[in-house]
Amino acid sequence: FNLGGMRNPPASDPDGWEQFISYNRRDVEVELAIHDRLADFPLPASEWDTYALDQNVNDTGIRLDQVLVDHAVACDRQHRATTLARAQELTGLENPNSPIQLKEWLAAHGAPLQSLTKDEVAAALDTATGEVREVLLLRGELAKSSVKKYEAMQHVTGRDERGRGFLQFYGAGRTGRFAGRLVQVQNLPRNYLPDLAEARSLVRTGDFEAVELLYDSVPNTLSQLIRTAFIPSDGHRFVVADFSAIEARVIAWLAGETTTLEAFRDGKDLYCETASRMFGVPVDKHGANAELRQKGKIAVLACGYQGGVGALKAMGALRMGLAESELQPLVDAWRAANPSVVQLWADINAAAIETISTRQPTSVGALTFTVESGIMFIRLPSGRRLA
Repeated sequence: FNLGGMRNPPASDPDGWEQFISYNRRDVEVELAIHDRLADFPLPASEWDTYALDQNVNDTGIRLDQVLVDHAVACDRQHRATTLARAQELTGLENPNSPIQLKEWLAAHGAPLQSLTKDEVAAALDTATGEVREVLLLRGELAKSSVKKYEAMQHVTGRDERGRGFLQFYGAGRTGRFAGRLVQVQNLPRNYLPDLAEARSLVRTGDFEAVELLYDSVPNTLSQLIRTAFIPSDGHRFVVADFSAIEARVIAWLAGETTTLEAFRDGKDLYCETASRMFGVPVDKHGANAELRQKGKIAVLACGYQGGVGALKAMGALRMGLAESELQPLVDAWRAANPSVVQLWADINAAAIETISTRQPTSVGALTFTVESGIMFIRLPSGRRLA
């Protein structure tokens, strides 16, 4: 178009130019209409303060250890090349990373697999021996993406060796919570290496052979070092924190589920406490009926927000050894043990319908439902309103 010219002036396409002008006019009209529509719902000052804080955080950025980051990526590449060469040697395949080629090889060696997912490979490793076992282990190493975050750090680091834009205020539109971006700092792998500083030093100085020699899994080791790539400013330190069982605590508090709240207050293991109520027997993490704790845990994680069998499956219930036939009874048992939460679901549903139907405010415990200008709002205990 335009004979390959680098610029297209309005004269080169008058009709297109008029279309562009018309589009921009309509764009402004729509934005003004949105502004007018939202004028009746000003944001609280606290939200603007949080937004300003977010901008300050992201303008300041966070220092990244570029040497560690670059060497971690290089270490992974070297390890992958070595692993791939060994897999080629064992299988004779040109590309043992190809699922089709590898499945054919495994079938020919008495280990047919429907797929090469992490779970299926892990299950096959329980019985595999010899070369088949080694090939499956190598496949697991090649499938790990432990350097994705390091590569993201390489892409976002500025000339001052700081990364920015890792948090986005109101990134989750429905709830208004912060969202992790680029490196996803809200979900960093834990590190539990006893010699973390030594492992970090080996990678940082480029001693990859020592890393291969001293650690069972290079990708796993690199993954555990991700947190150490973030460097606090001089004279400062990082404080790492997380909410403990936040969803289970909040839903129990909103519903007034006294048994669960008492368990939290007394410092009891919620999963044992829940399993005990579900199955009517004492459950101790390392003692009586300990095997029921896992069922209590999966039920707590999946069922609190009206989840059913599908939620249990999504949480990995089948991979944990639960049978399909156990899932619905598990849901039923959890709901029977948490009647106040089940009642909360019904109350919230009824309140939403009543508020929309009558345009009158309705309350359910600490939650208030209103309809204003055709929008239903839920006022949370924090004061924030969800639209």
